[in-house]
Amino acid sequence: MRVVDDQELGRNLAVDASGKPTLIEIKGDLVLSYTNTDTGKSVVRHVDGHAFISYHPDKSETWVVYGPFAGAVRRNTANIFVPRMDQGVYIWSGVTVAEGPPPATPPSPATLVWTPPVENLCDTLRGAP
Repeated sequence: MRVVDDQELGRNLAVDASGKPTLIEIKGDLVLSYTNTDTGKSVVRHVDGHAFISYHPDKSETWVVYGPFAGAVRRNTANIFVPRMDQGVYIWSGVTVAEGPPPATPPSPATLVWTPPVENLCDTLRGAP
């Protein structure tokens, strides 16, 4: 993945008594290029979603994203997605909510709930239907 253009902006919408952000808004265009290194096929995607990230006192996080954003599903995170997803690189274009638990040892899994549409970039770059 290569960043072609990054026009994202973030702003604090709320802070706690110590001045640490408790709610952040992120929006703006982010253009990414993905390339299949075996075939040379590449695609460019605009991931200009609108996100709100809440930081809770217990150090957990809640992310709510409207519209396209990019991310990877790895073997050790595949089970956190509802509906479940295979390993790969994706563009989610619906509404996505992620709940990240507070830091722990061993780490607790996050939960990520999403609505279609979603593009599997591995399939796209392979030329799969």
